Amino acid sequence: MNMPRAPRANGRPMPTSAFSLDELLTFPGGLDGTPYTPLDRLGWGMWTEVLACDGPAAEDVVVKVVRPGCVLPEEAAVRLRQEAALLARVDHPSVVAVRDTGETEDGRPYFVMPRLFGETALGRLRRRGYPLRPGRAVRVLMDVLDGLTALHAAGIIHRDVKPSNVFHADAVDARGRRSERAVLLDLSVAHGGEHDPSWSAGAVVGTPRYLAPEQIRAEAVDGRTDVYAAGLLAFELMAGRGPFDAVSTRSLVVAHLEAVPHLLSDFAEVSPGLEAVIATALEKRPDRRFPSAGAFRSALLGAAGIDPRPGPTEEPAYVLGSLRGAFLRGAA
Repeated sequence: MNMPRAPRANGRPMPTSAFSLDELLTFPGGLDGTPYTPLDRLGWGMWTEVLACDGPAAEDVVVKVVRPGCVLPEEAAVRLRQEAALLARVDHPSVVAVRDTGETEDGRPYFVMPRLFGETALGRLRRRGYPLRPGRAVRVLMDVLDGLTALHAAGIIHRDVKPSNVFHADAVDARGRRSERAVLLDLSVAHGGEHDPSWSAGAVVGTPRYLAPEQIRAEAVDGRTDVYAAGLLAFELMAGRGPFDAVSTRSLVVAHLEAVPHLLSDFAEVSPGLEAVIATALEKRPDRRFPSAGAFRSALLGAAGIDPRPGPTEEPAYVLGSLRGAFLRGAA
């Protein structure tokens, strides 16, 4: 049986876990028949679980796999394979990568991602207890919108952009300089084109707090759908809350469809130009929003007065670390 090994004493930050060693040794089903050895369970949902693992070359990876005993195993398998296929279509540092795919000994599909060191945007907001300064939030949004631009160019609409699906990943460039990059996670509800088999027509897909009006109406989605969610993300990063007072799912749905959002300046010190940019992203009608994630990014840069020129040309090498809870779905 493929059993978890004890953590290696090599100076790397080790994952923390709410699970005892006995529980780690008794993962139901584990990853038998694969070259990956579970070390920690990072998250789980109705259909899948996310495991921190040792790879065949003793590298740290994250494996997303259909849970043993899943109520709808065939549908879960279709969706997980679809997510892996969509991620494989994109090669961008602001979108989590797929390194490998396969099936466990008992026929559960899985895919493998690099293990990032850092925290989700939601985790950071909760840990800090206060929002980001506008300049810092805009730099995070630049990465997010770069990732969305790459997804949209590949014909993929994320449909679930939210703080728990944005990861602040530590990075080190070729000269050893440390920095941070925002990385988009979780394409489990992404739309990959008109022949996408993972969701039935007319289904409302996404997290209620971050749904665009056209998602609620089960209408066609495009890049502007993700622009709306990125506008909600921008508001939350800078204000520490969303633009609506609604709390329940029903009231959130009504707010997205009908309510006038709060002004960002009600909760944060921002320029009128930056406030106007966020308000444009939050327009109810897609044709009144920015036409693309790239256009939203350009407007943010101009309003924030940030130099749009790129930094070092070297691609960052991501430091290994924890993704605890990053792949859980649900309202943020």
